Amino acid sequence: MCRKIDCYIQAFSALTPATSKQKPLLLLAVLDLIAEKKINREFIEPSSELAETYAGYWQHVEPVGSKTDLAIPFCNMDQEPFWNLALRHGVTSPFEGEDCIKRFKELYLGARIDNELFKLCLMEPLRKKLRDTLIATYIDPAIQSNGI
Repeated sequence: MCRKIDCYIQAFSALTPATSKQKPLLLLAVLDLIAEKKINREFIEPSSELAETYAGYWQHVEPVGSKTDLAIPFCNMDQEPFWNLALRHGVTSPFEGEDCIKRFKELYLGARIDNELFKLCLMEPLRKKLRDTLIATYIDPAIQSNGI
């Protein structure tokens, strides 16, 4: 299992597009909620706790007044090999363009992350490695020194 962590570290350091902080911040929020045992399975729901944790990171790393919506990175994460969106039963067309979590929740139940990744995230030292990778790769060193 420890070898597998290297694959996820590589995937976390190669998120697409690499210029955006939205995906890494969402993953940081997910890791935090796993650590707090508020996410306890490999299914990630777009909960208010996740939205608040994500928004807290966003406010910490982005300029004042810059806005984001959890729906944007949640959907965009579907481009990553370890994240799969789960459409609600009967929904045939995916979410497009609208950055509104309410509309997103009408279409999606949430997302499944790889079971192996979830198991690694349950182990504090490995979760820390993933978290450290996200911070080192995507967060400006000046912000890192202020604590994230």
